[in-house]
Amino acid sequence: MKGMTPMYSYPFFYRNTSNETIEAVQEGLNKEATAVDLFSRLVHEAPNTDHQQEILQALQNRFMHFNQFATLYYSMTGVQPVYQLEEVRYHDYQDGLQKVTQLGTRSSKQYQSHAQSTPYPLVQQAFLQAAIGEGSLRSLYRNDIQDYGSNPYVVDIEEVTTQNDTFRTALWTGTHLQLTLMSIDVGDDIGLEVHPDDDQFLRIEEGQALVQMGDSEDNLTFQQEAYADYAIFVPAGTYHNVINTGTEPLKIYSIYAPPHHPFGTVHQTKQDAIDAEG
Repeated sequence: MKGMTPMYSYPFFYRNTSNETIEAVQEGLNKEATAVDLFSRLVHEAPNTDHQQEILQALQNRFMHFNQFATLYYSMTGVQPVYQLEEVRYHDYQDGLQKVTQLGTRSSKQYQSHAQSTPYPLVQQAFLQAAIGEGSLRSLYRNDIQDYGSNPYVVDIEEVTTQNDTFRTALWTGTHLQLTLMSIDVGDDIGLEVHPDDDQFLRIEEGQALVQMGDSEDNLTFQQEAYADYAIFVPAGTYHNVINTGTEPLKIYSIYAPPHHPFGTVHQTKQDAIDAEG
């Protein structure tokens, strides 16, 4: 790839490195090369100068990490690295941003795992720095979250749920059901509520919570702890609340059947939701 010639600067003190570490560094090199290629294409489709500048900055950062992994590989093996690109295709700019965030999430988790398993401080540092930098374009993708109902729509639901930082945003509002994204602050809750005509399904993607349900607001006899990957089913007419009992924002998506909120609902904060529904 044009412009992707690494500069080697580390001393040769990583010889006899384990094959597992070398393979992890090679994997990092491939992922960063893939990111550089994807960003290089995406920057030409940015809708405005602000987006273009953010992508260019991200591109520069990814090349820096590419160079770090290439240098580490050379220091470990004495051989100039050869990288392989993953072919990442996208239909339009929005889809490209989604592909970037999906790639970044996968890479970040793998980098953190490699950082924990390596005994070499500089290798660990390279993985941790690369993991932190993987979220560089998430703000652009979050800004493009909108209500896609009732059009055909396919999405990485874990990805978009964890990226959402609003109290509530409608992602898809159809005739018979609605999906909303929610982010509940530490120590806060959804708020005790009841939907007389709507069954509700909620799934936790990140965080932990206390789920309360009952036949009246003063009789919440059902109480259960719930964690990431747990599903919550709320029958119509049941009072319920979900309280964030963890140490990080609680990331949830919720499905109402039939829809409960107006098309395009966005509540930046819990108070916004109270004001809108009060």
